[in-house]
Amino acid sequence: MLRKIVMSGSGDQSIVVLGAAGLIGHFVASELSRRGFAVTAVARRFTVAQREEFGDRAREVPIASLNVAELAQLLRDTEADIVVNCLGVLQDGPDDRTQAVHETFVQTLLDAMRACGRLVFLVHVSIPGADHDDRTAFSRTKRSAERLIAASGYPYAILRPGFVWARAAYGGSALLRTLAASPASLPASDSSRPFFGVAIEDVAGTVVWLAQHSAAGVAVTEIGRIVAGDRPPRFLDRAGRALAFSRTGYSHF
Repeated sequence: MLRKIVMSGSGDQSIVVLGAAGLIGHFVASELSRRGFAVTAVARRFTVAQREEFGDRAREVPIASLNVAELAQLLRDTEADIVVNCLGVLQDGPDDRTQAVHETFVQTLLDAMRACGRLVFLVHVSIPGADHDDRTAFSRTKRSAERLIAASGYPYAILRPGFVWARAAYGGSALLRTLAASPASLPASDSSRPFFGVAIEDVAGTVVWLAQHSAAGVAVTEIGRIVAGDRPPRFLDRAGRALAFSRTGYSHF
């Protein structure tokens, strides 16, 4: 049985963006700030330009290494009403492991939300697809994190954008630009596969929409569906079905 939770707020929401130095996190934090929200941008490291942009709202901390007590204190210190989790790594490396960043950290975050003494709305950036499509450590751990969130009992929304396009060349977008400029061709098995892209402006716009509606007192069930009559039209128009919107409200998208 689904239990409805009502997110109430005055409209002056305090939002913590985790992973605010990355492509998606930086743009989301910037857009939320531009729209007038009180944003705390959190990352392991910021560039000089990012520190200049966020000023005293930037916090450099080893996020993925924080324990429950430390993360709970961060949520209390920032008086977080909404947490936007943009942390992610494409593959295991010397400094980051997919399981640690996607799965272990999400459990730590959920435990910290429980320990901080505040009702926090979690917006989590994930990936499209389903369990049977998951063939990499990246996708398997991302999906595992979704299950942890769904079982938590906390109000949440899971964003499942496809390939995120931005002006900046970053990670996968840099790879695609390199491939596009290369004289070599991809094998037919790769070049014929469906490819879903979404503009980073639309991802950020959806987070803004979620923040605005949580401030208005939107009803949220513990499986993450936001029961609302309207949707951000620009996001739907530009992204189409790539993010799997529900016709009855937001489910996992």
